[in-house]
Amino acid sequence: WADRQVAKGCNDYPAHLFDHPFFQACCMFIGELSCLLVFKLTVFIARRRNKIIDIGEQKFNPLVFLPAACCDMTATSLMYIGLNMTYASSFQMLRGSVIIFTGLLSVGFLRRVLRPFHWLGMFTILVGLGVVGLSDILFNKDPSKQSAPYPLSGMYDMPEEAMSDYD
Repeated sequence: WADRQVAKGCNDYPAHLFDHPFFQACCMFIGELSCLLVFKLTVFIARRRNKIIDIGEQKFNPLVFLPAACCDMTATSLMYIGLNMTYASSFQMLRGSVIIFTGLLSVGFLRRVLRPFHWLGMFTILVGLGVVGLSDILFNKDPSKQSAPYPLSGMYDMPEEAMSDYD
């Protein structure tokens, strides 16, 4: 939905697709923050009514979440940039590939022993990634029917196209 919005140009600039992944990531995080505000409001109302709510231990430094939040914001922004540069099917499959990296890194760093069904699942995901990637490459013969603005080829074909965005 957000990638299909049309932004009206100013100063006689024509209307164009809204293509701002960092702004979209910020909006997503504002939505997540609103969930925290609803939770705090619910706890506040329950305490005003003298209801007992078990919300667990709440005494901690909230800055402990700052490094993880910064990494999540960076990763989400990069994912939205990737979504603008490729097909939705490839994007979704690549998002699912995190399972492969999690499994391999848990073996390497945590010395975890994966069971055969774990390896089978990771292999199945790898095959799915290959099938979707090959289908994007092999079956897209007509570039005029692309669903992604810049699929698998980078953002711009010519350097002057890149500079025209900044006029």
